[in-house]
Amino acid sequence: MNTLEILYAKVGHRRLTPKKNEFSYNVFYVVTPVTNVPIHGPHLFSMDRFNIVSLFTKDHGAHDGSHWRKWITDQCASRNIPVTADDEVTLISHPRLFGCVFNPISFWLVFEKNTHLKAVLCEVRNTFGDNHNYLLAHESGRAIHANDVFTAVKGLYVSPFNNMEKGRYKFSFDVTRTSFKTTIDYFEHDVHILAVYMAGKKLPLTTRRLIGAVLRYPLMTLGIMCRIHIQAMRLYCKGVQHTLARRPNPTANQTTNGGIEKK
Repeated sequence: MNTLEILYAKVGHRRLTPKKNEFSYNVFYVVTPVTNVPIHGPHLFSMDRFNIVSLFTKDHGAHDGSHWRKWITDQCASRNIPVTADDEVTLISHPRLFGCVFNPISFWLVFEKNTHLKAVLCEVRNTFGDNHNYLLAHESGRAIHANDVFTAVKGLYVSPFNNMEKGRYKFSFDVTRTSFKTTIDYFEHDVHILAVYMAGKKLPLTTRRLIGAVLRYPLMTLGIMCRIHIQAMRLYCKGVQHTLARRPNPTANQTTNGGIEKK
């Protein structure tokens, strides 16, 4: 795939303990081919310059404006996952709207010679401006299927109502040419704390669809940030204790390797 796509998606959060809390909302993402050739999009969209909708290289990967393809190739190489010139790599992320963006999580998908999904890198950012990556793949490099569950040790302080101690995630992915779905379950001391999902359909990114998305979600970035803080206030009002005093010093842009859950 060498063309931009738009992903209309629904995101849901369900907290299970110590107090129940649930919410969902609709958003859109841009699905970007990570190639060695320049990316061109429809009107109102730009790469690395201001527009109504834009993507900036510095917002992802090494976060220094360097080339995405080299970064994801190096990340996979550290796990002995080769990324060849024939492999397809895409990035699913929120774009900048009128220059503003916040991506709680973005997804790098690596396809073996444009056939099967062989690796997923989840790029996570918190509201404090820190980020961390989770690289998920089979040791053998075989295809990732919808019923595969990957686990990874928590590497980033995300919510002030969760701990870092003995935190771990379970990830699963159901990816087709026209759809993307992921579920992420968070555990502390083997207690299921939080269940998150994101699912949506992909379509070619056209000027008409871009205008429609902007008209429907003109304040998407602000809405994401507002929901995070509103839900935090709801948890606080329900009596959930915050853990801000135990927030560790972040490590910049590190990657945690995840493996298949052992049955």
